[in-house]
Amino acid sequence: MERLNREGQYLAVYANLETAQAARENLGLAMTDIVQTIAAEARLEHGDTGLYKLADEMLARNAPTRALREFLTQWCERSERPLVLFLDEV
Repeated sequence: MERLNREGQYLAVYANLETAQAARENLGLAMTDIVQTIAAEARLEHGDTGLYKLADEMLARNAPTRALREFLTQWCERSERPLVLFLDEV
């Protein structure tokens, strides 16, 4: 991730999704945790605070089964660089 970000061709983000395991039987809660965790890591790594708003919008407008896909789609569409996600503990 650090190498990809340093080279500047990609926007790389690492997110540990282990906390979503606690919501294993609750799809809505698990997807909320996953989307919010990715947004938080992007803020920490790249200073992108706008993803919090995007995450909230996608979680409010979409079914839990679609929220992550819509969040990632819209993020990729607005990003100047291709997005690379490293997802741990999925």
